[in-house]
Amino acid sequence: LPTHPIKPESLQLNLKNIDQIKKAFVERIDDTHSNATVVWKQLQKPQYLTNDQVEMLEQASSIQKEEVSYTQVDGSVILNIKVPVQGVVRITIQSA
Repeated sequence: LPTHPIKPESLQLNLKNIDQIKKAFVERIDDTHSNATVVWKQLQKPQYLTNDQVEMLEQASSIQKEEVSYTQVDGSVILNIKVPVQGVVRITIQSA
């Protein structure tokens, strides 16, 4: 909402009618994940990049899949994930 403060959010995802899952993963884009701009600034914003710097920025911009913990109770799966300001998450559930 326009007049409310911007702050990190805690997300609780409750999926019902799921018998069993194998794993849950999250992929993030935020200040500390998949963010080549931060690394470019740490390199002092070079106008021309070396091959090593290009490789560093490509690695910094790649999206990493992280396994996350979850709880299974009575046919439901519950995931708790923190989402920082201006952050984006993608959640993948791997069924058994």
